[in-house]
Amino acid sequence: MEVKLIARKNVLYLDYVENGKRIRKSLKLENTKANVAYAMRNILPEYERKLKNRISTTENFKLSDFIQKVLKNTKENRKLGTYLAYKHHSEMFLRIMGDKNIDEYSVKDIESYCDIIGGRTFSARLAPISLAFDVALRYEMIIKNPVRIAKKPNCKPKPKEPFSVGVMRQILDEAEGELKTFLYIAFYTGARSGEVLALRWCDINQTHIFITRTLLRCGLFNSPKNGKARQIILLDPLKQYLDSIKSNYGVFDTQKLIVKPAYNTLSVEFKKLQKKLGIKPQTLHVTRHTFASMLMNAQIRPTLVQNLLGHQDLSMTVHYTHFMQNEADKYNLETALKIS
Repeated sequence: MEVKLIARKNVLYLDYVENGKRIRKSLKLENTKANVAYAMRNILPEYERKLKNRISTTENFKLSDFIQKVLKNTKENRKLGTYLAYKHHSEMFLRIMGDKNIDEYSVKDIESYCDIIGGRTFSARLAPISLAFDVALRYEMIIKNPVRIAKKPNCKPKPKEPFSVGVMRQILDEAEGELKTFLYIAFYTGARSGEVLALRWCDINQTHIFITRTLLRCGLFNSPKNGKARQIILLDPLKQYLDSIKSNYGVFDTQKLIVKPAYNTLSVEFKKLQKKLGIKPQTLHVTRHTFASMLMNAQIRPTLVQNLLGHQDLSMTVHYTHFMQNEADKYNLETALKIS
């Protein structure tokens, strides 16, 4: 299919035939040498491609049309938390960048969006947008996915610094109320924050804690992150603490949540406590890193640590562990290097 570039009243137009109908489409570009070169290089080949593949050049498909396809598929085949996250990130992108025709977004648009939102986790925030462009690619509505080509800022996540046993005990001694209960469970199970907040008294027996669900930030319950329930050994310090607070309840409903405040409330209280104790403030997730690091440094079987944390593969468990030196290291090093 031939597409011609013509000029009328000093404005550039495309002139072609589609479905037996002659179309003259204004490019809204002034007839200059630079604009002609741009149109010949970028616009005209795209229209020729669409005509060749019998893709409409007059019907406009918005980014939101493809996002809806992604969200529908996600809702049907992925976890609720993933769907809600995709929905939130999609709404944010459309609110900031606008809902344009799918072929009007450029690599520069994506890079500008990254600059605007700042922070980290660009891959997660752009995931549903990239999937939407992939759908458009499959339908041959576009020839490239600008998200995959765009250069994202190289923002490394802040490294977690797990607490030593001494600092952990200091935190537990100074914590009060619901925060103390949350931290006891988190430090002695390594469970994710949402999993701790979803625990009921009926999820705990004399020997184990059963992780069967997680509490999303929106207040809805969902299955654990990897979709699988697991059980964690109930360690004596945690058992003793839970028994001590259980006696304060008297007759209570075993279906009730053990920890009631929302994540944000506990997060604020935890940072205040760390500042009070002169500790560099970290998020609640550091409890999980502390649990994993202590077990690995105590030479607990890596596969057991993986099972307790609910990781699908061992490589993720290694990511969560941080080597911590202890008093025995000096002796072991000197013994290893001792010259007889």
